[in-house]
Amino acid sequence: MKRNLLYSILIVTTLVPSLSCMAQDPKIHAYSRAKTSGIPGDHSLPTDYFLYLEVPKGMRPSLSTIWLKGKYYSATLLKVNTPVLIDNDVASIKKHKDTLVRKTAGDVYRIELGQEVTTGNFTAGSTEGLDVVANVKINNKQYKESIKNIITLKPLQGM
Repeated sequence: MKRNLLYSILIVTTLVPSLSCMAQDPKIHAYSRAKTSGIPGDHSLPTDYFLYLEVPKGMRPSLSTIWLKGKYYSATLLKVNTPVLIDNDVASIKKHKDTLVRKTAGDVYRIELGQEVTTGNFTAGSTEGLDVVANVKINNKQYKESIKNIITLKPLQGM
């Protein structure tokens, strides 16, 4: 009986720390949506980006800049509830929503893009072939999170 108890304690003390380390890695969700003016041939409206950072519950991440499609931007984090939904087509009578971030036990933050900045904290080769790169700090530990391809949503018509 004592032997089984010792084995159980050994397994728990070995397994739980390794699981908590795996759960600590943040994850970025990245989407883009083009806007059209409704006027044929007019493509002058900027693309909207929807960027979210998912972290374990109770963690307080920080992020000051983000690399997006070849440019650096200042960035701030705003905690949001999950699931994160967005209207698929606001001009349609039939309302449909896309799920950007599913319901999760962790915390989710919207990455608010600020002004474009001239420099960031990545070397030239570290962003090659990636659409989004961010250095996220959680509990004094740095994580380099990246997205190879941003998911493109259906364009928003008539805006």
